[in-house]
Amino acid sequence: MSAKINILFFGFTPNIASATNLGLSGGEVRFFKILNKNSKKLDITCLGTKIWNTRLNANNIKHHWIPLHTNLTYKNQIDLFLKSILLIIIHLRKIFLLNDKKYVLYPSSDLFWETFPCMLRKIFYPKDNYVQCIFHVYPNWKKRSGNMLINFFGFTIQKISHFFIKHFADTVVVINPLTKQTLIKLGFDSRKIYLNYCGFDSINYKPTTKTIDAISISRIQPSKGIHNIIKTWYLVVQKRKNAKLIIIGGFQKDSYYLELQKFIKVNKLTKNITMKGYVAEKLKQQQISKSRIFLSCSTEEGFNISILEALAHKLWVIAFKLPVYTSIFKKNIIQVKHSPETMAKTVLAQLKSNLNNNIKTNFLQQFNWDKIAQKEYEIFNAKS
Repeated sequence: MSAKINILFFGFTPNIASATNLGLSGGEVRFFKILNKNSKKLDITCLGTKIWNTRLNANNIKHHWIPLHTNLTYKNQIDLFLKSILLIIIHLRKIFLLNDKKYVLYPSSDLFWETFPCMLRKIFYPKDNYVQCIFHVYPNWKKRSGNMLINFFGFTIQKISHFFIKHFADTVVVINPLTKQTLIKLGFDSRKIYLNYCGFDSINYKPTTKTIDAISISRIQPSKGIHNIIKTWYLVVQKRKNAKLIIIGGFQKDSYYLELQKFIKVNKLTKNITMKGYVAEKLKQQQISKSRIFLSCSTEEGFNISILEALAHKLWVIAFKLPVYTSIFKKNIIQVKHSPETMAKTVLAQLKSNLNNNIKTNFLQQFNWDKIAQKEYEIFNAKS
C-alpha cells in the first residue's frame, strides 16, 4: 500500500455568537465529504480552534488536532475577519512549526483567513503542495442582496484572497464551469484549474405520500433569496389556502431573519410556512421525500447540493434563473425569471399537475461523491 498523503489545513475561526444550529455551508459539506471518503489514504492534521475538531469528529474523520485555544466569538463577516486575523497573529509561530513532512495544504474555503496562512507556508516551505478550492466568485458588491457594508467588505477581502491564490496555489479546484471561465478572465493560469463538481450520497428512491407541497433548503441569508420564497408562497396561498412550505436551513437571529418572521406573522402564514432551522441529515432527507416541489430563489450560487438531492427524490425543482444552474443542471430543472409572481404561477401549475419528475439516473450518476473524492485525491497526489 502506498504511503498516505499528508494533509494540513488551518482553522483560525472563532466560535460563532447568536447562531441557532447554523449548520455547514455547501463548501464545508464538500470539504468534509472529500476528507471522509479519502480518510484511509490521507494523514490529516488540523491546526485550528475547537469548532474544527468538533466538526471533524462529527464527520467521522480521523485526524491530528493541534489546538488553538480561544474564547473569541463573532457575529458577522467583518467581526469574523478581525477576530480570525487576531488569532493568526497570536498563533503565527505555529504555522511554521510543522516542518517534518511535505504537506498538501488544503483549506476548506477561499476565505482570507484560510488562504493567508497557506500563502505564508508556501513562502517558507515551497515544496508544500497548495490545493485551493474556489466555489464562487462574488459579483460586484453593489449588485448583491443584503447589507451594503458587509457586501463591500466581503467582495474586497475575496479579491485580496484570490490574489494570494493566483500567485501561490499550485492547483485550483472549481465546482462549476463558469467559475473556471471567470478565473481565467481574472488572470489565473488555466493549466492549474481543475473542474470537480459537488455531489450527493446515493438515495434509494421510494414513492412516498406527499404531505408537503414545497421545500427549500439553504442558509437563511439575503443572497439565498428566502424573502422571495416567502413572498412566492404568500401568492400561492391566495390560490391554495392550505398549501404547505417547509424551509430548512441554519440562521442567525439577525434583522433579516426577524423581518422574515414578521412577514409570516403579519400575513397570517404561520400555518402555511414552517422555518425549521438546521436539521439532521436523516430528517432532511425524509422531509425532501415527502415534498412535491423544491424551490430556490438564490441570486448567486456556486453549485447547490440540495438541488441534486431533490432531483434524486424525483421532485420538480423550480429556481430563479442563473447561468451556473444552466451550466450544471442543464434542462433538468425549471428556471424562471427573478419574480415571486412568475415563480408562484409556475408552482401552482406544477402542484396542479401532481406528477413526479422522472429524471434520468445517468445524469445524476456523474455527481457521485465517491467519484468526486477519488478525482480530488488524484489532484492531491499529482505533486505530492
